[in-house]
Amino acid sequence: MFNGAACTGARVGGVSGEFRAGVPSVPGAFGSLAPSRLLNTLAGVGAPKVAVAAGGTVHLQVTGRGGVPATGVSAVVLNVAVVGPTSAGYITVYGDLTSRPGASNLNFVKGQTVPNLVIAPVGTNGKVALYNGSAGTVALVADVSGYFLSGTPTVPGAFGSLAPSRLLNTLAGVGAPKVAVAPGGTVGMQVIGR
Repeated sequence: MFNGAACTGARVGGVSGEFRAGVPSVPGAFGSLAPSRLLNTLAGVGAPKVAVAAGGTVHLQVTGRGGVPATGVSAVVLNVAVVGPTSAGYITVYGDLTSRPGASNLNFVKGQTVPNLVIAPVGTNGKVALYNGSAGTVALVADVSGYFLSGTPTVPGAFGSLAPSRLLNTLAGVGAPKVAVAPGGTVGMQVIGR
């Protein structure tokens, strides 16, 4: 782990699975990449050098860049960061040329710089859309670190890309009771079949 902060600090890491090494060849297989910057609206990389407006969308070309194949990709693994937002809000990352889902991938407060790992479906034009769901402007940075091959997954463990969908919201009673989770509490959530 690289500590990019200006101060020292403890780091905690864990692992929850693995992908086998080699060149992916079946639908749903994962291709790992060395991280590569595809988007930086502060520097004009992948989009104009301008803040993303409130309610604005960046249409980011991902196929054919950063080691992602030019064709045959269903989803990409991105580390997406918001920098210097002027208002609280969220970012939704989804396949370009598709309807924007009602789920967020990254939530932030005013002035917060925060990243999140996102697996985003790729549109038929080879792009992902990044929507600024805030009342203010934001800067966006995105690095790609992997991709999944398109096609219907047929082998065990293969990945099937889905449009983001909200499965849990305890504020609205979605997927669990409409109640605050107590300190040290646990929420069970049904995911299969939803």
